Amino acid sequence: MALEGRNIQAKNYIEGCSFSYTWPLIVAKDLAIFGSHPASFIPSIEWLGGSLPLHPYFKDASQIQSVVTHIKDQVLTFALEACQLIVEGLAGIEEDNYYLLTKTLAQVPELWRAVILTQHYGVIYFMSRSEARSRYHPLMNQSAIASDAIDRFLRSHDSAGIRAMNYAVHAFVTRGNLRVDYATSCIPPNAIAAVGPCHVVVRSIDFNHRSASSVLAFSSPMWDLYDIAHLSCATISQELYGNKHHLNRWSHDFPFSEVSQL
Repeated sequence: MALEGRNIQAKNYIEGCSFSYTWPLIVAKDLAIFGSHPASFIPSIEWLGGSLPLHPYFKDASQIQSVVTHIKDQVLTFALEACQLIVEGLAGIEEDNYYLLTKTLAQVPELWRAVILTQHYGVIYFMSRSEARSRYHPLMNQSAIASDAIDRFLRSHDSAGIRAMNYAVHAFVTRGNLRVDYATSCIPPNAIAAVGPCHVVVRSIDFNHRSASSVLAFSSPMWDLYDIAHLSCATISQELYGNKHHLNRWSHDFPFSEVSQL
């Protein structure tokens, strides 16, 4: 079919459909798409010259950033705990930079956070571009030798970085400041369903039936870090982003308090 014919067919199809969606109003002065930018502007890493908040189109950018930072800080605190356990389990002869690692872990934990965030976990990274530019990249540049040593450590010792994140997410759910309910159906294995602010539903077998040491020993990614992003969204707006599908099966027969005991 010729291009013109396909365009006409598509137009007829669209005109015959009934859309209830209302497209958002985009204010040109806020976007300044055609505005002038300095020669140093790099479109691939900058959002319109950096003039807008980290979360474009959201009016509550400061709240969003606060929620995301709070959740990630909790996870990273447990990741540092895991790294401490792994380092303590090594003898000096097993790690050339043993003393550098123990010293920086005790004195510069923020540097460890930065390098942990640069590790590839599953299919994503735990660091955002804005964090890398404004917070962590300058710090790593200032301590390049130590950063390289930490990075080599996290990539070795049976994937120490992945093991640390496995431990961190497990500890976040089992020991973090969360309301945790349990379901035996409609929750995929190793999934964390975000229901609302600091409220998740998981399978008990994935968390309560696994010891911290067994999780720390596992060298492949166990969790989907997108679930942490979903928890951030559900914390910001439970009505819009809270996960309810796991309750559908019991909603007519059981109150939520009973579902949590299944």
